Amino acid sequence: MSWDEFGFKKGELAFVAQNYETNELITILDNHRQTTIRNYYLKYPLKVRQQVQFITMDMSGAYIPLARKLFPNAKIVPDRFHIIQHLGRAFLKTRIAIM
Repeated sequence: MSWDEFGFKKGELAFVAQNYETNELITILDNHRQTTIRNYYLKYPLKVRQQVQFITMDMSGAYIPLARKLFPNAKIVPDRFHIIQHLGRAFLKTRIAIM
């Protein structure tokens, strides 16, 4: 599963979850508040949530405690986009420092 947010309305972020392997959309929630996300996933029984093996997300860490509570067997993995973004910024900063 992948978790992320995107600009939904002016100045507001929505939450999106999708199947990481198939890119199939799981849900879009109109905000990214932890209570909204928690309430959505608590509709699923714990047995179902325990079957989730991986959750990819950005490296901000805001969702990590929530994901661990909701999906106790899942490993949290930084997503590729944010890893590349982080590396790109580090390279740019280093390049500027060298110049």
